Order: sequence, then C-alpha cells, then structure tokens
Amino acid sequence: MKEFDVLQNIWQDQQDPKLDQDEILKRVKRYRNRLANKLLIEVLFMSFAIAVLSYAWYMIPFRMWTTHLSLLIFMACCLFVLFAQLSDYRRLHAEEDFLQKPELYIQYLKNFKQERHKLNTQKYLVYTLLLGLGLLLFFVEIFFVSSIWLTIIGLSLSVGWILICYFWLMRLYIRKEEHYLNEMIEQLERLSKQFSE
Repeated sequence: MKEFDVLQNIWQDQQDPKLDQDEILKRVKRYRNRLANKLLIEVLFMSFAIAVLSYAWYMIPFRMWTTHLSLLIFMACCLFVLFAQLSDYRRLHAEEDFLQKPELYIQYLKNFKQERHKLNTQKYLVYTLLLGLGLLLFFVEIFFVSSIWLTIIGLSLSVGWILICYFWLMRLYIRKEEHYLNEMIEQLERLSKQFSE
C-alpha cells in the first residue's frame, strides 16, 4: 500500500513539460501544409479529368443522347469536386493570423473538420450515386457499339472500382484527413492550455 502511495505522489508531482511554442506552431503549419497540398493535388487531378472529358466530348461523335447526358453528369461531378476542394484549400490558407487567436483558430478547425466530414460522407455518397448513374447511361452506347461481353466486363469493372473507392479508399482518405486535423487541433489546444495556466 505504501508503494502505491509513493507511485501516486510521483504521478501527481509530475507536471506536463512546458511545450515550446515555436515547435508546436511548426507542427501545426506542417500538418496544415500537408492537408493543403493534398487538396491542391486533388484540384490538379480533377482539372486534368475535366480537360480529358471535355476533349473526348468534343472529339468523339457520340450518337446517343444518353452518352451526352452521362458526360454532362461526369462533368458536373468533376466540377463539384474541383470547386469544393479548391474552396477548402483556400480556407486552409485564409487563416494566417491564427497565432494571435489560437482559441478562435481551434474553433475554426473544428468547424472545418465537421464540414469536411460531411463532404466526405454525405456529399460523397451523392457524388458516387451520380457517377454510377452516369456510367449506366454511358454504357448504353457502349452496348450498341461493342459486344455484350465487353459491355458486361466494362460495366462490372467500373462498378467494382466505384465500390472499392467508396467502401475502402474513401475510409482511408477520411481517416488520414481527420488525423491531420485532429493533430492540428490537439497541438493548438495544448498550447492554449499552457498559456492559460
């Protein structure tokens, strides 16, 4: 029993080591830059996808209205993702004066995290359903210009890829993004707590 009391006293006597403000702010900036760079890369890839879709739509003489509708759906999905990621990229860099107001920036990051989670779950579900609809419409023309087996294989591979993206890759994406945001919030909360003591 005496050993327990000694251990408890040692535990209580230990104080959190004082954190270096500059080190914490460097970590926060590093996580913010990683997340911002990831969003910027996604903006670049989506811009490339829009350019390829536009070129294909202009150059290939599609015969059926379903194909044109599917390309319109694809283009709308790509534009939505492009503007959402670009907007969030700009929002990450808009708060440069967070050093003076860490409490406000912590709240800002918590709100940003909630909005990103909503985008990556609810809005991504709508995005995925629209892509699936676009694929179905696109494969109507493929059905008329190729064999049934090629159409079935292409459609199956496309649906399989969408399911892998939705159920596996998106979960990894969300986990990684939330890790960055949680680390930023945690570091700033530790710094804020240190200042309030």
